[in-house]
Amino acid sequence: MRAEGCKLREIALRFDVSISTVHRWVVPGSWERARQYRRAHAEEHKAHNRRYAHEKRGICDGCGSQMGVGYSRDGLCLGCRRERRERKRGTIQHLWIAGATIRQISEAVDTTPGAIGVEMAHMRRDGWDLPFREGYPR
Repeated sequence: MRAEGCKLREIALRFDVSISTVHRWVVPGSWERARQYRRAHAEEHKAHNRRYAHEKRGICDGCGSQMGVGYSRDGLCLGCRRERRERKRGTIQHLWIAGATIRQISEAVDTTPGAIGVEMAHMRRDGWDLPFREGYPR
């Protein structure tokens, strides 16, 4: 097809592959040149990735450590988010056992009663001691 004057893009569309794949089919030795390039520049790429991670990823507001990819929600790293959730669950359990209503608990932890109901269901599933009460749905 290339000998007939087709462009790499046209060949790629016809075979439903990327243009770079077609380039590797058509140009002799391109696989080996790409492999050599990757090997020759591996340390440079690693250094770039480390610099990027240091400059672009956020710093956790809770512990000050560098955050991983995808965990910048609320400004906390995954570990700090987990700790915050455990503290919240501990508060919910303490208040529930002390006899507080779902509405009172929701006001204490600054969320909605519906969110507390869902969180309590998850806590029970995870093994937390939250006894059922009369008048509350099971």
